[in-house]
Amino acid sequence: AGGGEDSFIQSLGFLLGLTAILALFLSYLGQSTIIAFIATGVVVNAIGVEPEETTLAHMSEVGIVILLFMAGLEVDLGAFLKNWRTAAIIGVGQIVCSTGFFAALSLLILPAIGQEANRNSAVYFGLCLCFSSTILVLGYLKENKSMGTLHGQLCLGTLVLQDAASVLGIAV
Repeated sequence: AGGGEDSFIQSLGFLLGLTAILALFLSYLGQSTIIAFIATGVVVNAIGVEPEETTLAHMSEVGIVILLFMAGLEVDLGAFLKNWRTAAIIGVGQIVCSTGFFAALSLLILPAIGQEANRNSAVYFGLCLCFSSTILVLGYLKENKSMGTLHGQLCLGTLVLQDAASVLGIAV
């Protein structure tokens, strides 16, 4: 009889429905719909719903897929291919420099607050801090009608590269 898939679909439907209601309400207040996703998590936690760990894992995977899909929808393939070298240099440079900076910083700060730090955890911590929030940057670029500009396309290329690197980082 299974049932695991039904539980996931029902939970996903409930969360998406609640998010849609909150997003509609927040849009009337002139707020970003991103707040609806955060508010949904707060509301679900406040009413005491505790989804299974596997359900949460599936939902986070769906969220990542939707985020990457949204980023892909915004890519102007012609502009991206035209500027791919610049976007790659910026993206890789940002990831390497930020990861190195935050890893070194964590090796200094974590022992100062009584936490153990080693090179692997410092690099992982550095990777986590170097990635920007794609959905927030996409929202900002859309709001300011900057998606078609050179800096918008470079930002988008960097975000796609960061998302790909973060997926690789999670897999390792």
